[in-house]
Amino acid sequence: MAKLEDKKLLTLDEKKKIMLNILIDFKDFCDKNNIKFTLICGTLLGAVRHQGFIPWDDDIDVTMSRKDYEKLISLMKINNKINDHIIFSSYEVDNNIWPFGKVYDTNTVAKTYDEPGLHHIWIDVFPLDNVSKSNRELKQGKRLRAIMLAKLCQKNVNSKFKYFIKMIIKCLLCFVPARHYTKKIIKISKKYMNENTTDVGYINWGLGVKERFVRSDFEGETELLFEGVMMPVPKKYDKILKQIYGNYMELPPENKRIIHGYDAWMKEE
Repeated sequence: MAKLEDKKLLTLDEKKKIMLNILIDFKDFCDKNNIKFTLICGTLLGAVRHQGFIPWDDDIDVTMSRKDYEKLISLMKINNKINDHIIFSSYEVDNNIWPFGKVYDTNTVAKTYDEPGLHHIWIDVFPLDNVSKSNRELKQGKRLRAIMLAKLCQKNVNSKFKYFIKMIIKCLLCFVPARHYTKKIIKISKKYMNENTTDVGYINWGLGVKERFVRSDFEGETELLFEGVMMPVPKKYDKILKQIYGNYMELPPENKRIIHGYDAWMKEE
C-alpha cells in the first residue's frame, strides 16, 4: 500500500466536489426521515453571495434544531451509515471528539491540524439550542471551545508569544482528556432543551453572544442554489448573515479570507 505522502493530494476543487456529494446524500437521508436542516455560516453566505462555495472556503456547515438533531442521533445510534460510504459520527454515536455531528465520506482520507490521527473529508452538523435570557451558557460554550482548540490544535502560530501561551495551555491540560470538555459542552447546550425560550444560539461550537438569535429568525425555510443544487436555508437568511458578518455581500480583504486547510487523498481501490 502506498504511503499517503506518495499519493496525489486532492485539490480544493476536488475536495469541494466530494463535500457537495456528502451534502446531497445527507439531504436525501434527512428528507426521507423528516429531519429539517438548513445551510448556515460560511455555507449559507456562499449560497447567497456566490450561489455555491465561497471561492476560498473548504468546508460545509449545516444546522438543525436540537429536536431534529436528537432525532438524527437516535437513528444514527441504530445504524450510522447513510449509505455504503457515507457515515454519521458524533460523541453520542461513536465517541467522536467533537460536541457536534460530522458526516464523513469513508472513501477518502483526511489529515487536519486540529485533530490527531487520520479521518475523512466531512461536513459539519450543528444543533441550534435554546438559550436563557442571560448569555452565560453562550460564554461558557465559547470558553470551552477555546480550551479544546488550544489542547488539540497542531497548527503553528506566527507569534512567539502566542506559541508560548499555547504551550503553557497544552501542558496544563495534558492530563485532562478532550472528551471531558466535549461532554461539558453538550451538557450546557442541552440545559434548556425542554423549555420554550425566546432566543436560540450556538453553544456547542459558537462564537459566544454574537451567535444568539431570536427564535423566529430560524422559523420557516426557503431554498437557494448551491453549486447547481437547491438547498434549504432559513427564510430570514439576510438578517442572520448581517448579524454574523455585517455587510456580508462585500468581499473581505485577502488577508481575512480564512481557509481551514487540510490535506486529503482518495483511498486506494
